[in-house]
Amino acid sequence: MGTTNIPISGRYGKWLFYSEETGKIEQKCEFENGMRSGQLIAYHPNGQIEAKGTFKNDEFDGIFETFDESGKLKSKEVWENGKKISSE
Repeated sequence: MGTTNIPISGRYGKWLFYSEETGKIEQKCEFENGMRSGQLIAYHPNGQIEAKGTFKNDEFDGIFETFDESGKLKSKEVWENGKKISSE
């Protein structure tokens, strides 16, 4: 472990990231071999989901959605291997 508490081999598994100011969860993310791989969920300060999507080898892969602070869908994109395929 370094001073950041991240293993030398990198992040692995499910990680939670907290706001230093509020202590609330800002993000949930899955890692494999130090890279984002799996689901990511980011939160607004009020606890509502701000964004969610999937990663593969640290790149967007699949559906990525963003939401306003009330939870209403703002945008929806489809990604494949880090390249945007479509958006709404």
